[in-house]
Amino acid sequence: GKLKEWAKRPLPDVPMHVLHGHTSPVTAVAASAELDMAASASSDGTVLLHRMTKGRLMRSFSHSCSVDHLLLTRHGELLAHGAADNVLSLSDVNGWPIRKVSAGDMPATRLALSPDHTLLFVGGEDGGLSARSAKTLNACQRFPALHP
Repeated sequence: GKLKEWAKRPLPDVPMHVLHGHTSPVTAVAASAELDMAASASSDGTVLLHRMTKGRLMRSFSHSCSVDHLLLTRHGELLAHGAADNVLSLSDVNGWPIRKVSAGDMPATRLALSPDHTLLFVGGEDGGLSARSAKTLNACQRFPALHP
């Protein structure tokens, strides 16, 4: 489909678009060729969504603090995490909040989606891993760190 066509295009020697809008340092980025979107976040909590093919700013909204991790789901939802408050937030791409939850006892260090985008995996500073529903952010399972 569209993703395969986009991936086959040769890379240009110069940027296709320079995306503007942040006034603070960029702290996280995510992109989806399927959705034709690029998301970026900054240390002031601002999240910007751009169209990748046109380079046009679509919208801007705010997280409660600096955003350290961003993911775009294939369903058009944006997952964000801020280390300062250790909150995971799920929003639609219009910026409407769907759900906010604490990431747990230990600060999250990494986020990843399962291949089918049904699970969100949250890596903790303690070496543990938790699996959450990507739709509700409800905790499904916790995998503690294996310490020798």
